[in-house]
Amino acid sequence: MKGTPVYWEGERGIRFRAFFGIEKNSPHIYSIEYKKDGEWVQMESNLHPYFRITTGIRRMDRNRGLNYDNRWWVYGDPPMNDLPNVETNLAQFDSGRYDVKKDGARTTIEYDGVNCRFFKGSCRITVFEGSNLLRVELIMMTQEPSLAYLYEGGLAGFMAEEVEYIKPDHTVKRAEVLYGSTDKVFQVRSRNRNLLARLQSGATVAICPPPHAFFFARQLENIVGYTFYRPERDGAILGIMHSQKGEYYEACPNHRAWSCYNAPAGTHQRMGVYFYFSDGDYEACREGLLAYTHNDAYKPLPGYKTLVNHFHMSFGEVWNEQPDVEQDWIKLFRALGVNIACLNDFHANWHEYDNGKLRYEEQKIYFEACRQWSDGDFLIMPSEEPNCGIGGHWNLYLDKPTFYSRSRALDQPFVTETPDGDSKYYHLANIDDVYRFLQETGGLLLTPHPETKANEGYPGDYLDTDLFRSRNYLGIGFRYMPADLSFERLADGRVFDTLDKLNNLADHPKYVLGEVDTYKKTYEYDLYGDFNVNYVKLDKVPSVDDTSALIEAFKRGDWFVTTGEVLIENYRVADGCVEADLSWTFPIDFCEIVYSDGSSMGQTRVSLTGEKPFGKKHISIPVPEGMKWVRFTAWDCAVNGAFTQPVFL
Repeated sequence: MKGTPVYWEGERGIRFRAFFGIEKNSPHIYSIEYKKDGEWVQMESNLHPYFRITTGIRRMDRNRGLNYDNRWWVYGDPPMNDLPNVETNLAQFDSGRYDVKKDGARTTIEYDGVNCRFFKGSCRITVFEGSNLLRVELIMMTQEPSLAYLYEGGLAGFMAEEVEYIKPDHTVKRAEVLYGSTDKVFQVRSRNRNLLARLQSGATVAICPPPHAFFFARQLENIVGYTFYRPERDGAILGIMHSQKGEYYEACPNHRAWSCYNAPAGTHQRMGVYFYFSDGDYEACREGLLAYTHNDAYKPLPGYKTLVNHFHMSFGEVWNEQPDVEQDWIKLFRALGVNIACLNDFHANWHEYDNGKLRYEEQKIYFEACRQWSDGDFLIMPSEEPNCGIGGHWNLYLDKPTFYSRSRALDQPFVTETPDGDSKYYHLANIDDVYRFLQETGGLLLTPHPETKANEGYPGDYLDTDLFRSRNYLGIGFRYMPADLSFERLADGRVFDTLDKLNNLADHPKYVLGEVDTYKKTYEYDLYGDFNVNYVKLDKVPSVDDTSALIEAFKRGDWFVTTGEVLIENYRVADGCVEADLSWTFPIDFCEIVYSDGSSMGQTRVSLTGEKPFGKKHISIPVPEGMKWVRFTAWDCAVNGAFTQPVFL
């Protein structure tokens, strides 16, 4: 057999081997095999990488006050709409050498000589001990000053007979792979972001993108097709892709929310695709792949409840029309394993800025809708994004339904009675009103999407206020925005830099709450890739009329944020050490503590590449003396991760 052999153990004790080399100056996989009854059985042969990159120009956003230096944090910039600056190029391979390296429980085969117009770099193929996964990625760098891009990537040469996937309507679709001269690309709209193929050898392979890093921020989770197959004369290309626009535009009124990936000059962009090889049928292959995302659901963890945050569903308004109909998003959230959903009604719906009876009556409807569709396992929390009084956008969390308005007339007191005289009705016009309201109600204020997306300059503009200094100011929201495939941690830069700055300034911890910030959903949407989740320390799910236990957990920082694949099952800071019990599905990359003395930042990183997938480990990392605060994070090979809240020392 040609090429360099690489051996590894897969799942269920299956032994794999593959032969790697160079053919016609291109990276080449001569064969992928597994051992059965003492003999090597070929699953597939003669595969080579296929990648295309579509580029555009990242621009500043004068409407939002962002200058050129901050162009990487622009949310509403669709580079693919600027057609004169858009071009698509096929990656060209001129590989003269490759290196095979062992790094703990993984082996990489890296090829030089990859070029694609504005990008240059290498192609890296990785296999993982204990896993049936094979990752193919381009590691590419540009020197262009302001580049944004999309990519499609995979392997060519598969002898695929048939493909199978689950359609958005939850039914299974199979299609014969017809080979001919058309080279037609079949973009697949599938649930779970994957495509399966049955090979001539009888083996099965699944193709999928990284579960979260592949998906830049949008306002909807509709499926626009993230996998494809392309029959050619000598085999099929199987891979992943983004549309330049896709059906997203047909469903979403904001055509600026298709932001692509950032590629700052000098960064290493990792454009990856995952393949999962199985000796079983479609069902076994899909089951094996989806185990890495807990079947696209949040794994229950004793002592914790799962909370997702920041949604504009117009829930109360829709409920008022059909109170007995379970809305599609509720079904999807329950299937995802969500216990608590923090909604944001009154966002471009209803009479959001009314300060009298009209808004009061609509708030009553909102509260009642939440009561009807909540139960002991699932809470719909009637939170809100008031966006009044202090500048920018902000989220509000209260321990019980409370009536307030987002505006106050000149002759209107700060607090009045509700129209029926049963309770107080607050009216918020400025930062003093907001601060006083939070003090009286014990409410919490959070800055969502800090420094971007209508919050350019926030929370910076109110850091020197009593509001920020109070314990009613909770912190900021976490979301993978902007998308940058050079990141080792989702939301490197904007989110974590802002969080660390806040804690250096404050005399008590400021926290970060995972958020999603999307709109109405149908049952055909696929949520998992666009979501993150908060695991909150709670004994039980609160009720709509008493969320005080949740508010207290927020105040204590008793939760961690995760994409779902990495879990921090126990965590504490004691005796000068961070202690954590970590579990994961995808092969884990590293964990770390981040700390500060109030001005100078530092971190201690622990490599975990020696660990196999589906593992657990107790972590103990000493904190340097003299630190003000510390936090813990962990990230895997697909940039899925989890992180705790800062702890003041």
